[in-house]
Amino acid sequence: MKLLLPHPAAVEFPPEVLEGHYRGHIPPGHRLRGLDLGDDHYLELSHGYEMPEDDCVGGTITHKKSDGSWCQGWIGFDAGFGPPIWSVESWDPLSCSPSFLCHCGDHGFIKSGRWVRA
Repeated sequence: MKLLLPHPAAVEFPPEVLEGHYRGHIPPGHRLRGLDLGDDHYLELSHGYEMPEDDCVGGTITHKKSDGSWCQGWIGFDAGFGPPIWSVESWDPLSCSPSFLCHCGDHGFIKSGRWVRA
């Protein structure tokens, strides 16, 4: 199944996300949209780089760390490219496996469009 972007459940990221990790990387006036997974976790889904009509290949998970700063990690879907690969069980609501372990140690699953801590 091809996912149309933006995802039907996409929301505008709150200002504190943009002021955190994205500071200086987002052009003025640009609004970043993605899925609010809850628990201070957001997923910005991405198309392939070759053609804008490519299937969704993955996305960037932005989350708040225990010290209050923001961190990001990439999740690549099996329709995309390169390991590690996550299988999409459902696009809407989004569920995928296996769990996601960020380089900072944050660990959880995306199940039924929500972040579930491991």
